[in-house]
Formats: sequence, C-alpha cells, structure tokens
Amino acid sequence: MKWKFKIQKHFISLSLLLIISILLPSFVLAFSYEPNKPLAKYPEEKIFLGICAGLARKFGGNPIFYRLAFVMTFGVGLIVYLILALVMPTR
Repeated sequence: MKWKFKIQKHFISLSLLLIISILLPSFVLAFSYEPNKPLAKYPEEKIFLGICAGLARKFGGNPIFYRLAFVMTFGVGLIVYLILALVMPTR
C-alpha cells in the first residue's frame, strides 16, 4: 500500500511539472550548446532557483529535461540540486 502512494505522489508531481512547462512558454524554450558560457543560475528563467536553466544554457537542451531528471532521481537528485544551488553563482 505504501509504494502505491509513493508512485501516485511522484506521478502527480511529474504531471504538475509538465503542465507548468506547457502553460508557460519561457520554460519550454530549448537553449543551444554554449561551452564558453560560465555555469550559473538564471533567475529570469527559473521555476525554483534557476539551476536547470543554467544547466540547459551551459550544456544545451531544454530545461524541462533537466527538471525531470532531478525529479525522477528522487533523493539523489535533491541532494545534487541543493549542492548546485550552493555552488553555482547567480548570473
């Protein structure tokens, strides 16, 4: 019974994240690969802290895929996200 609740909880959070990314077009934009750009947080394109937008600008791609990766890795993703929040400078 507990595992069903966990699956439902994560499904709901993933669904909300996808709905937000569809409704807000600034979050759906894909960024090109810019290797010379410094790794930094982008608060103007953030949902929470701008970490995923910074990763998308540095390594290319869509920020929503980085957000999904953090959400889908559960505890490990949260720890990595918090470390990046402390280490990455704000642009």
